[in-house]
Amino acid sequence: MQSILEALAEDGLDDNTIVIFTADHGDPFPRAKRAIYDSGTHVPFIIRYPSGEGAGTVETRLTSFVDIAPTVLRWAGLTPPDFIQGQDLVTAAPRRYVFAGRDRMDQVQDRARSVRDEQFKLIQNFMPDPPYFRPLVFRDMFPSMQSLWQAQASGQLTEKQAFYFQASRPNYELYDLKADPHEINNLVGNPEYEKELNRLKVALESWYEQVGDRADVSEREMVFEMWQGESQPETAPPTAKVETPEAGVKAVSLSTTSDGASISYKKNNDSWQIYTRPVRLEKTDTLLAKAIRYGYKESEEKAVTTDN
Repeated sequence: MQSILEALAEDGLDDNTIVIFTADHGDPFPRAKRAIYDSGTHVPFIIRYPSGEGAGTVETRLTSFVDIAPTVLRWAGLTPPDFIQGQDLVTAAPRRYVFAGRDRMDQVQDRARSVRDEQFKLIQNFMPDPPYFRPLVFRDMFPSMQSLWQAQASGQLTEKQAFYFQASRPNYELYDLKADPHEINNLVGNPEYEKELNRLKVALESWYEQVGDRADVSEREMVFEMWQGESQPETAPPTAKVETPEAGVKAVSLSTTSDGASISYKKNNDSWQIYTRPVRLEKTDTLLAKAIRYGYKESEEKAVTTDN
């Protein structure tokens, strides 16, 4: 992160740039990436304001990655669209709940959802019959997982450790995160926590109704829906609008009729760049542009010159 801040300072951008620092979950470790226990969903998250506002303070309220987009949009002076699930991290009231999901992991199918408040976590396992840990080629390359598999095969794991290799999982798991931060002791079936169990079930059901859950739709069906048929569509090529802001210089604005597509350009055979603003061309400059919508074929490349 220090190198990024130094680069911003060198470019004279450090006084008007907000920096967000975060990271992945640590895949080689058990119950890390792909897990919806806190060990898999809790990641570092730092916001650095150029003014130094809040430096050294820790935000303890519940937050979620879906909150990043509306926060950045507000910083940019824009109103988040209605379909965004998150809320502004800075101005919105603290969340009561955060949610997480677990689905296909490489070649391994699974489906689980979770809801968490300040103290309790509820996990719903939609595929309880298979064990939590199953052979997973990429993850099993790491020595930590190889050691666990060997210990499981030789009967050296404790009862709690072996749970993750054994079928079946419970339909629901409930944890008191203050008393049991590692989420080991499932409280489902304990009458003292029946009220919390039912409350979190209602919260999870409300979340499904609010944002939808398409896990029952096959990936093949989703692709056909996105393509509106069985044939992969092609992104519409970019069109160029050329203006002359000053003598000897032209500014090229690029657009495409394909909704949700990005445009990239290559000036004078340099590397491809993401288009964000009009490109300035001098007399001898040339420009190649193409568009791509995720899941679609790339458009054909279009050449733009100062003669256009």
